[in-house]
Amino acid sequence: MTSYTISLKVGTWYSSNYIAAFIDFNHDGVFTTATERIAMSPNMAANGTYTTTFTVPTTAYIGTTTLRVREVYANSNIDACAYGTYGETEDYSVTIIPTCNSCYGLGL
Repeated sequence: MTSYTISLKVGTWYSSNYIAAFIDFNHDGVFTTATERIAMSPNMAANGTYTTTFTVPTTAYIGTTTLRVREVYANSNIDACAYGTYGETEDYSVTIIPTCNSCYGLGL
């Protein structure tokens, strides 16, 4: 499995900034915290950057899916969809591509 790096930057509030990222690996439209949260920052000061690594599970569906990034004030366990008092949510498209080993089984 390959590890990937993600860097997430929080906003300008002076403290209690938390940021998380999720990828919908199974394309079901639901971001499951236990299996699809790829990043969860500690408490960060203004304009801080949180960098971490993650791996794409071998069970991930191939193709384009959604990467959701959420910053929520004073929440150390961010849910992808729950209400937050202050913060923002941004969705991005990412593409999961097969590894060379996976191509063999797909007939590619």
